Amino acid sequence: MIQSKKIPITVIMIGILFMNGNGDVGSETDSPRLLFEEAQEEIYRLSFDKAYGFLSKITERYPDSSYGEKAIILKNVISLGQTFSNLRLCSAYNRGRSLYKREEKTADSLSPLTLLESHGLEYLRRTKKWAKRLDSDIKESAKISQEIELSLRYPGKEELPYFIKVGIDTIETIKKGIPPTPSQAQNIEEFEGYAGVLSAVYLCIQKESELPQKTTLINGKVIPKLLIYYSNLWINKVFILLRVKKYTKTNGLEIFQGRHLTI
Repeated sequence: MIQSKKIPITVIMIGILFMNGNGDVGSETDSPRLLFEEAQEEIYRLSFDKAYGFLSKITERYPDSSYGEKAIILKNVISLGQTFSNLRLCSAYNRGRSLYKREEKTADSLSPLTLLESHGLEYLRRTKKWAKRLDSDIKESAKISQEIELSLRYPGKEELPYFIKVGIDTIETIKKGIPPTPSQAQNIEEFEGYAGVLSAVYLCIQKESELPQKTTLINGKVIPKLLIYYSNLWINKVFILLRVKKYTKTNGLEIFQGRHLTI
């Protein structure tokens, strides 16, 4: 006859906690604090799409946590910076393309006009994607009244690719109608994304913008109304590009209506 062994009640309770998705122990690897820290690390790596994803998880799963409002504001800062940088890239490729006559377009996928058009369409798609996110983020930020303290570790210019540091791979080349090589296009995109989010942070904490030479710690309080103001300013530029200009003003802030961004 097999004798049963009694299992201590503490072991049973610990097991239940691990199996329960809502328990603190079982959800520790997906806590709002850890998600926020992951987002900060992705920002340092200039992986803004990944950072935005981590912050979205906080606002969806833990809206009432102490990181809820911080996540909303930081999401808005990222979407503002990325809308700004992708719009600049889209406009640069459009300007470069305008220097060519339409009849110069050939079936050659590597012709200057074809390359410029292809890149321009890709950045237009990304601009729409980020503007759609920005539109949503503005509405969330509008619910926050108090200033939100942010602290971000951000890479310096010395940590960017060599051809960015020496000023060779720049957006100005594209505006002259010279299509970049794949590596040049990647470098230019990386710098524009880097500078776009950095500028958005400095604008919203009211500090003078600068390109740090080495890794820096940016501290400051984001003023929601200021963030909303600049967000509306840049989303309006996207609507002008898409020939959508309908807006109204409420309390001195531009609040847009009838926004339908199709990606």
